[in-house]
Amino acid sequence: MNFSQIAVQLGVPGIILALIAAVSVRRLNQANYAKVINEISVGIATDLRKEAKELREENRKLDEKVDEVSAQLGRQAQQLEGQREQLDGQREQISALDGHVVELSTQLRIAIPLLEERGHDVDQMRAALRHAREL
Repeated sequence: MNFSQIAVQLGVPGIILALIAAVSVRRLNQANYAKVINEISVGIATDLRKEAKELREENRKLDEKVDEVSAQLGRQAQQLEGQREQLDGQREQISALDGHVVELSTQLRIAIPLLEERGHDVDQMRAALRHAREL
């Protein structure tokens, strides 16, 4: 069938109805495409929002861990500072004790011969002096 045969059989009202139907079907297809595209867009947007929410939650958790580790490192730094101060104090004490050992050794070197001349047993003093030199 060609267009002229259809036009004769349907008449003008039939042709108008056929044109309206063709335009409606085309618009319906376009509407279906638009609907599908809209649904896909909504689905993608929903997925992206969900991923963004998950990423925000993950970032929040990571921020909490960073804060926790930072606080822990801060406490450890304070402990280290306290230990460093203790160590400095102990070094000062050791330095003072070293000075006392040197002074005592000097005094023993002077006292041992004098005590020995007077008949005192100085073996333990000599052993202490040797031990002090080994330090």
